[in-house]
Amino acid sequence: MESNPSDAGYSAPAALRDAAATRDAAATRLVTPWWYHPALGVAIALILVGVAIAPTTQIVLWAVASMLISVSLSTLYRRITGVWVGPAQAGPRSRPVWIGFGFLVVAAIGAAAAIRFTDGPPWLTVLLALATVLATVILGRWVDAALRADIRAGDATLSVH
Repeated sequence: MESNPSDAGYSAPAALRDAAATRDAAATRLVTPWWYHPALGVAIALILVGVAIAPTTQIVLWAVASMLISVSLSTLYRRITGVWVGPAQAGPRSRPVWIGFGFLVVAAIGAAAAIRFTDGPPWLTVLLALATVLATVILGRWVDAALRADIRAGDATLSVH
């Protein structure tokens, strides 16, 4: 390994402190706008409404609208913060929350399908959608805090834009 004379004054502890400071700065940038999680919850609620009560020929339209909103939100988030950490890059603190959120979405879609196939009352769909929006906001804030801890600890892989 070659030694660079200009780096002679740069010690390993200083490099580690700089790396920690960089991780801390990136974690600090990971501040989700207040409207992000409610908007994501609404996007998920659109799928639930589509599955539960929309005419069969329109379910795909509701799902596509939901996906377009979700993709637009993540793109906007990346532009605003300059940072993105998805479930695949998450660390040990945030990964379980991401997985729990995924199970929540699948369970909510299953509940919406049950409402459709049992001819459940439409108010159940409204209740399910509202509960899902609320859960998305709560879990979203929880995953944000866990992601910041993962980033500070060096346990998450960052995509910096």
